[in-house]
Amino acid sequence: MIATQTPTDKELVVAFKTGDMVAYAEIMRRHQDLVYSAAFARKADKDAASELTIKTFMHFWNNRTKIHPDTMLRTYFCNKVYELSNAR
Repeated sequence: MIATQTPTDKELVVAFKTGDMVAYAEIMRRHQDLVYSAAFARKADKDAASELTIKTFMHFWNNRTKIHPDTMLRTYFCNKVYELSNAR
């Protein structure tokens, strides 16, 4: 993965785009609380928020080749939670 001890989000995204599961796991670890909080704010139900959190990270994985390394992940995840919560 990354040689530095504490990789930046940008470094993680670069590695993640190639399918690096360690980078993906670190991105999830860093942002899971944010994603869950945003999901809970949209759904106000723990189970629904958990499901939306999973969908958000699955979408992130499935679209990894489209993610630009300069993407602000906090913004990306908040927007994606909003979009997925409105999807039918």
